[in-house]
Amino acid sequence: MLLQIDVSPEEILKNEKGKIIIKLNYFGEFATGGHLCTVEGSILEDFKKGKVRKSKAIFVGQKGGISIG
Repeated sequence: MLLQIDVSPEEILKNEKGKIIIKLNYFGEFATGGHLCTVEGSILEDFKKGKVRKSKAIFVGQKGGISIG
């Protein structure tokens, strides 16, 4: 299974050594969360040809909670 994470480039604070740190705004009426989607496969070509299996958005609360919806 492959996972794609869509965020604005300015939200990525660190992307090295297998670790990505993303700045997300607190959950609110106008918040835009990171967008996650999965596709079956194991290589980039599979992702380009594959159909999205699941798609979710991730938000963070002011107290550090995580919401995926």
